[in-house]
Amino acid sequence: MGLTMNNVSFYDNTASRGGVAYGHGLWIYESSHILMYENEATSYGGALYLSGNGGIYHDYISLNKATIADNECNNGIGGIYVQNEPYTDLTLINCIIWGNDGNYQLPTVDDITYCCIEDGPTTNHNIDDDPEFVNAAGDDYSLEYFSPCIDAGDRDSDYDDEDESMADM
Repeated sequence: MGLTMNNVSFYDNTASRGGVAYGHGLWIYESSHILMYENEATSYGGALYLSGNGGIYHDYISLNKATIADNECNNGIGGIYVQNEPYTDLTLINCIIWGNDGNYQLPTVDDITYCCIEDGPTTNHNIDDDPEFVNAAGDDYSLEYFSPCIDAGDRDSDYDDEDESMADM
């Protein structure tokens, strides 16, 4: 199944696996401006669960300018959970992954660049700094003017800000 999603929000969803999406041969590509917040899973992946079981069930996920924040999971992996990493291709560019419960926010492999990830890698232009949301408690995940994510996105991104500066995360 192939999906392209743009300018969409997912919030307050509950599922056994993947509060937003459960991947078992899931293809999400060329998707941007996605907000996933306050979702819950009872097993794994408060936001996304990618099973990547091999064979025809290979998961391909490519997100640009996605925010995955404040998701929960009973087993402690609130961001993105990947069951079989060799069968999952995950590309994240200009994304913010913050405030999800658990030991880690997402797997440590794959193509992750120009992202703000809580307790995540600081290589490939990634940062681990509070993104400074305007009011996450009030469901406003836009960035404060002093956010470290402002003008910190991929310099080659197709999307430039209205002020013609470098893209934000």
